[in-house]
Amino acid sequence: NYYTNLKQSIQAFSNAQRICLIYQIANGMKYIHSCEIVHVNLDPSNILISDEGIIKFSDFKNAQKMIQKNQIGQMEDVYSFGELVYFILSGIEIKNSIKENVVKSFAKLAQQLIESCFIDDLEERTTFEIICNVLEQNEFNLISLSQLEFEEVLELIDHYKKQIAYFY
Repeated sequence: NYYTNLKQSIQAFSNAQRICLIYQIANGMKYIHSCEIVHVNLDPSNILISDEGIIKFSDFKNAQKMIQKNQIGQMEDVYSFGELVYFILSGIEIKNSIKENVVKSFAKLAQQLIESCFIDDLEERTTFEIICNVLEQNEFNLISLSQLEFEEVLELIDHYKKQIAYFY
């Protein structure tokens, strides 16, 4: 397979593909955290995408084994995921500041998702398990989609789930 990173290729993806990427990242991070590993360096350049549209995480050199449920490390990953969602939906990278006017242009679910990743109180910040559940329960409604685009999202996510079924 040929891989490119998210930073280099974001402009090439359709809305449906962007939603699928967000879901894949959340689901992958849910798995990584379930293995008691904290990535620590989630960044668009560390998200690799195969020519089939399946993501892989790279740059685990700073990853850490969770010691006594390292909540701070997990929550850093969640914060970085909020930045990734912002980047995937807008094509603009943010570092330590939210571009309020762009976030407000997002669908309500996307706004709430990003805001829940940035909550200062770590006890209140969301988790990847919750993120995955909310995305599924709300039919991945992160962007206004046509019926055709929505069907493409479901098809892409179904393809992704079949690909990862081999690993579980």
